[in-house]
Amino acid sequence: MLDSFLTWTQSTLMPFGIWGVGLLAFMESAFFPIPPEVLLFPLVLLDPSNALWYALIATISSTFGSFLGREIGRRGGKPLLKKFASTANINRAEKLFKKYGSWSLAISGFTPIPYKVFTITAGALNHNDMVSFTIACTLGRGARFFIAALVLSHFGPQLLPFVEEQLGLFALGLIILLLAIWLGWRFTSQKLLSQHQ
Repeated sequence: MLDSFLTWTQSTLMPFGIWGVGLLAFMESAFFPIPPEVLLFPLVLLDPSNALWYALIATISSTFGSFLGREIGRRGGKPLLKKFASTANINRAEKLFKKYGSWSLAISGFTPIPYKVFTITAGALNHNDMVSFTIACTLGRGARFFIAALVLSHFGPQLLPFVEEQLGLFALGLIILLLAIWLGWRFTSQKLLSQHQ
């Protein structure tokens, strides 16, 4: 069944190019089983000059799709979540979400759990911190899509298997770096502010 979905997705959305990537990224964040990489990777390989545009559209669309996933979870709760994922994946996602809050969305791409499980879980758990939710979604998906697009556009198809296997580690490293920079900036700004009070 998944193979049929994959074939349908590629044949239906590939002709739309960048907008097909955007639509797939939006749907996958909320309810669809096929990840946007199935369109993003071949389109970047076919047109490397537009790699960053593909990644940007995928990131923005995926973030907006995350809001829909959260709303689905908020309205349907855990019973609906069980229609999208196994009990084991739901329990893992809930454990990560309760421990890390919104930041679990940033690290979700480095787990075997589908991303939509995290967005729906956010709604099912009535998570309401939309600022951190938006930042985490954008950082997590952006790191994943931009790294893949940049690597593939510069090094070509010979690196595709390597990118598919190691993308999670690269993106996780980038997110940790960005988070460290943000925390450092926040600490420094608060220290300077307290000195001037």
